[in-house]
Amino acid sequence: MSKHWKEAASVIIVAKNIFSRNGNTICKKNIPLKNSVNQNSEVGERYVDTCNYNVLMLKRSSTSSFMPDTCVFPGGNTDSADSSKEWLDLFMQNGIQESAFNNFTSKKSNVIDTFESNKESELLKSVSLRITGIRETFEESGILLCKSKHAHPKSNNSKWGCFISGHEVQTWQKKVQQNANDFISLCKHFECYPDIWSLKEWSNWLSPNYFPKRFNTMFFLVNLDQMPPTTCDTDEVNEFKWSSPHEIVDSCNKQELILPPPQYYELSRLITFNDIEKLADFAVQKNSSSSDLWMPFRIKTSDGEVTLFPGDDLYPATPNYASGPTQKVKKTLKELREESNLLHRMEHTKTCSARLIIKNISFSENQIIPQVTSSHRCKI
Repeated sequence: MSKHWKEAASVIIVAKNIFSRNGNTICKKNIPLKNSVNQNSEVGERYVDTCNYNVLMLKRSSTSSFMPDTCVFPGGNTDSADSSKEWLDLFMQNGIQESAFNNFTSKKSNVIDTFESNKESELLKSVSLRITGIRETFEESGILLCKSKHAHPKSNNSKWGCFISGHEVQTWQKKVQQNANDFISLCKHFECYPDIWSLKEWSNWLSPNYFPKRFNTMFFLVNLDQMPPTTCDTDEVNEFKWSSPHEIVDSCNKQELILPPPQYYELSRLITFNDIEKLADFAVQKNSSSSDLWMPFRIKTSDGEVTLFPGDDLYPATPNYASGPTQKVKKTLKELREESNLLHRMEHTKTCSARLIIKNISFSENQIIPQVTSSHRCKI
């Protein structure tokens, strides 16, 4: 692990949900939002929404140590307990053979290999990071993404994740929050094991180099065939929100909530999927390839700020991942935009509104082009 940041895992939980509590379909007709900017799209392109799933978002409290008052996916930083080889014994006790871990061989990515294991005495990083994501998800939301030794099938090839719920399970939430070592104790007590195979590798984000507190976060996506119950038992989280990706982004556009750039970007990707079955199939396919690490880069202009993503003309050819000051220029946002041919950025005005702009950017086969929507408020 770098001395400049901590390693973390975040879980994008997608759950099938066709009807709302009042019996109506949960998704309304999507209409292009005002000021939408996607210069790779055809003029007049419209959303076609047959959305049949929701995404879980957590609202961090105002006293949270990182990104307070923002809406994020469940997750948090790693703990040494997550990489203990004691987990291998637990998996074996639940009938999981060693060959089941073959698909977790490290996949080399760009510049910084997030899955590189530091010690031979530890689990593969691709396994331990998934355990981190599952543990943190339980701590923050009460959702236990585990398989029961007796109730769930042993097959690890399903595109659907499993979860365990119940009053007795929730009594362990505070214990695990206080001591990460109690997570394996929980699994032994309930004769279950983390459903690491259902967490599909999705993306890899590194906090900008000007942040005082930074995380190298691997984002995983898990598909559930029903919405699990949630329990808030931590001072770090104020509330939960289950909504379609478009509804969450739209709420951000209306300044009803705040999304950090990675969350906004990934939700904009999910908007392109209206059917959870197709999303689940794509996640399985994407899981076989590595995720390049992205670190947003910021430039202050005379009338606002711009957050750059890899591929943009102004993104550094050799970015300083360790640390560095925010670059300042005397030009306007418009002037910087007009000077560039490759645009992959968020523009932020001094009123904190922002818009995602994509033009002439090539995406790999297993990357999804975000559905660009209107200006939104973004914590930077």
